[in-house]
Amino acid sequence: MRATKRLNNEMRKVTLEVNACKYGEGSCLACFGDTKVMCVASLEDKLPMWLKGAKQGWISAEYGMLPRSTEERMEREAARGFQTGRTQEIQRLIGRCLRACVDLKKIPDIAIKVDCDVIQADGGTRTAAITGGFCALYLALARMERAGILKKIPLISTISAVSAGFYEGRPILDLDYMEDSNAETDANFCITGDGRIVEIQGTAERMPFTREELDRLLDLAFKGTEELARLQRRVLKINRKEREDEREAEAAAQRAAERAAEREAQAAALLTPATAFDDMGREETGDGEDDDVLEVEEITEEEVILDDGEGNENDEKDESDEKPSRTLTLRRT
Repeated sequence: MRATKRLNNEMRKVTLEVNACKYGEGSCLACFGDTKVMCVASLEDKLPMWLKGAKQGWISAEYGMLPRSTEERMEREAARGFQTGRTQEIQRLIGRCLRACVDLKKIPDIAIKVDCDVIQADGGTRTAAITGGFCALYLALARMERAGILKKIPLISTISAVSAGFYEGRPILDLDYMEDSNAETDANFCITGDGRIVEIQGTAERMPFTREELDRLLDLAFKGTEELARLQRRVLKINRKEREDEREAEAAAQRAAERAAEREAQAAALLTPATAFDDMGREETGDGEDDDVLEVEEITEEEVILDDGEGNENDEKDESDEKPSRTLTLRRT
């Protein structure tokens, strides 16, 4: 049992308070136990120079700690005139993680900055910043969708982060400051909501760790990030929106299929010639040319037309028969 009475595989109490800032396009106050990080996403009007004409967007992050976020006051980095290497490394990590969960080509010429400010630090500030930073980013994208800037939120997956390490020879999840500062091994795991790893940062503070020990930490990390992903989806209502989007997409596909079927039927009707019938009930082909029709006439012998082969027609009468015979002749008309 840990000093905080938590199990080795148990997270601290985590809360994600969305829309915690009045002014940002998206915001979230992420609390991992006593660690509290305010994350605010802002839409910017310019891209980095090296992205001009690339037809994609960009997401970056800034990280900082308030002077009294720690037990003893620390000097502001602005007062020093430079950022420490730790600060630069953490904010780059946050940026990489957030870019991994969004299709940047679907937010062309859009830049989003996510500010992560530590209000109170008790271990795991970077993991809280990544988890809360995603919520702030998602809310900003959703706001742009409602405003018509985006047709759809270009989300690839959620992303969250958690720490795991060996403390007093035991693998533990979500280290607080006391555990983190005394751990034999400390690692941070950034994992998407569908179980893919974006980044692992691991350090053997005392003794090197083995592959088997790393696997034990990975198991803890996956458990923790699965819990965080469920919490993110719940507070952001991602599942409900996904279902609504799916239903709308299905309805749109059905409407498109019906319109396509209707157009095909209209095209087929135009290509199929109409069938006409004459006054005798016979089918006419409608090809514009007169067809040869054999017409049968019933006439008497006296009416038989004889052709002498030279175009002269003569009427003859057979005197051998007293009774006029009835005969049929075929005339081509």
